[in-house]
Amino acid sequence: MRRRGWALPLRPLKKTYANRVILCGDAGGFVNPITGEGVYYAMRTGEIAAKVVTEALEVGSTDEAFLSQYQVEWKGDFWKELKTNILFRDFLLNRAESIMKTVSKDEKLMEMSVGTGLGWLSSHEYKWKLTRHYLWLLLKSYVEAT
Repeated sequence: MRRRGWALPLRPLKKTYANRVILCGDAGGFVNPITGEGVYYAMRTGEIAAKVVTEALEVGSTDEAFLSQYQVEWKGDFWKELKTNILFRDFLLNRAESIMKTVSKDEKLMEMSVGTGLGWLSSHEYKWKLTRHYLWLLLKSYVEAT
């Protein structure tokens, strides 16, 4: 048996529906961009897809126009959270070493960072708290160094 693998998707596809098709979970690119976890998004997109498909079958319309409601619904449900995590991941990747040094010096910032990274805390809710606290620490470090 030949084994194959593929990288985790970095973000949801621009279009997660087509005629008679809805993409859920990994197939649609729904993975936590920080942790790589995808069970939550697979379950949630599955629930949304089931609702939309049920409605589509009830009205007898499984065309792209009707199924586009799926994307509207998942975006309304968790896109802000997912988008925040994508931006946070991109920020971290570009500054990983300096951020880790700063975060490791402050227990509150470490708890918020780990909590949002693991999904225990909402990164959408905590993004400004994290940002303010991180910037305050950078400013404090700069003042102490001068």
